[in-house]
Amino acid sequence: MFIIIMLLVLICLAFYIAVQYEKKQALITRKNEYLNELSSVWHDYLVKSKEADLAKLKPSNKEEYEITEKILLCYVKNLSNSEILLKINGFANEFLTDYYALLLRSRKWSLRMNALYRTADFKLETLIEECHLLEQRKCTPEEIHQIYKIYSIMDFDSLVEKLQANKDTFTEIEYSRLLTFISDKDLNHMVTLFEEFPYKCQLAIVNALGHRRLQEYVSFFEKLILHTDPEMRLRSLKAIFETGWVIDIEKYLHFVHSDIWEERLHVTKLLGRLPLEDSYSYLQKLLKDQSWKVRSEAANTIGKIKDGKKMLIEFVDTSSDRYAIEIANEIIRKGT
Repeated sequence: MFIIIMLLVLICLAFYIAVQYEKKQALITRKNEYLNELSSVWHDYLVKSKEADLAKLKPSNKEEYEITEKILLCYVKNLSNSEILLKINGFANEFLTDYYALLLRSRKWSLRMNALYRTADFKLETLIEECHLLEQRKCTPEEIHQIYKIYSIMDFDSLVEKLQANKDTFTEIEYSRLLTFISDKDLNHMVTLFEEFPYKCQLAIVNALGHRRLQEYVSFFEKLILHTDPEMRLRSLKAIFETGWVIDIEKYLHFVHSDIWEERLHVTKLLGRLPLEDSYSYLQKLLKDQSWKVRSEAANTIGKIKDGKKMLIEFVDTSSDRYAIEIANEIIRKGT
């Protein structure tokens, strides 16, 4: 009797597995068919600019939403054509808002995060208010960062307000990621409010200005190189170097004698922007620096300037500093 019951159980189990397998295969087939059908329509509309009835492209069930998302995301992630991105943005705001709004209200973290990612990818301005409502609930740090990213793309005033109010919410890297999405104009607005942002955000702002090579901020950087915080001074020196600006040497000479080797290193790089007759006496001192990195940078900087190799040869012939002579000879050999 026991054996018969076990056989029946096994038969039922096998039947259940077979049914589930068939259902899964049928789902995959339906998805592939819908994907193939929809891909060509979207390609014609987005790339070939053919007319399309967008209302008919609106998904009607979970599977179709997933396929549509997959297709549109592929264009968003791989193309920078503004016309195509504008079409996707228009379609998403008109036909996908309700779907992602429901996901944003879900109890499942993974669904909410997916909706937040797509809100940013498709620039769903229609969901900004939903993001504000979500933020008022208990969010994870990942959700908060993604919401702030959405503000940085579509709601700059809210981003500024949040950054001013919430001190030390993010790491410096996270602040930097947020700043990558804002325009030069909005970044300029943040500079005017610089003191109101958290310290790590201030460092990220200085980095962002330097990376964008915005020379109009050199006077702003030159104020920060007098800051009491060494890290702020270093970031500002680095930003000035990245802008390619030719420095007023008088404002930077005190760094030649700095107790912080990183500051001496950065000013060595900046001195390379000047003619050798203006900078050599300071570079010669840095060539004898106690830090190997500063000595090496000084030798490299001299070697790159016109007549620099000639000056290094003269230095080797007249100097008694063994370490400085070694690094100078190394640069001379590289140039032969």
